[in-house]
Amino acid sequence: MQRARRVLNFLRRDNTRSLVNAPAKKSGGYQSGPGKWIMLTIPAATFCLGTWQVRRREWKNKLIEKINARTTMQPLPLPEIRSEQELKDLEYCKFTVEGEFDHSKEIYIRPRMAVTPKDSAGGGSLISTSPRVGAQVVTPFYMPDKGYSILINRGFVEENQINPATRQTGQVTGIVPVTGIFRRTETGTMIPANDPGEGIWRSTNVEEMARLIGTRPILLEATAESTFEGGPIGGQTRIRLWNQHASYIITWYSIAALTSFIWYSRYMR
Repeated sequence: MQRARRVLNFLRRDNTRSLVNAPAKKSGGYQSGPGKWIMLTIPAATFCLGTWQVRRREWKNKLIEKINARTTMQPLPLPEIRSEQELKDLEYCKFTVEGEFDHSKEIYIRPRMAVTPKDSAGGGSLISTSPRVGAQVVTPFYMPDKGYSILINRGFVEENQINPATRQTGQVTGIVPVTGIFRRTETGTMIPANDPGEGIWRSTNVEEMARLIGTRPILLEATAESTFEGGPIGGQTRIRLWNQHASYIITWYSIAALTSFIWYSRYMR
């Protein structure tokens, strides 16, 4: 946005100087020289950028609709996952599993802000954060019917409750049902690094966590409905999808229109 404004301001200054210092036009209103065609690339390029943003907005809207549909769907049984592509295809789907937590191998992702789920069937789709700071608790979950363990992000605990001894009533035992949203490893250039050897987890890395505590690389983030009394608060799924393409469309098309008018006024009138 700032770059677009700089281009616009430059063109305004350049046009003002041109109107003051412009040489007399030739017969027919045209000016000669390569500058005429070089200047024409600016409205052409900004029009192309606006059109690209239209397509990006369509893609983003479809992606948001897809994620919202998945996070609010009725939970399904967890299927057998045999490939990396299947892992990708299942992200944000909601599943219900039955099994037993192994609280002796908890992992704490910190620092984390508490998430307040909106009133939705997903128990945590597009959400807001609260000022409370603490950690998210990831626990191995053994499923007898499948014969293997997965990871469950049980949710948020405050700093003074990270020690399991402070929340014994929430350390449920025995076979229990859990509903969660399928998530994968956090990606991006700003994701902080973990130090598993020192027990320091700043971000969710499903593969590293699974290797460390001996589970399959499958992570479900518990919904708010799967919060156990006295335990971590579920419904902490964060979905960050910025959709500002409409403002970009207006910006680029406006610059294209204005620079087209400047070019026409300077070279064609």
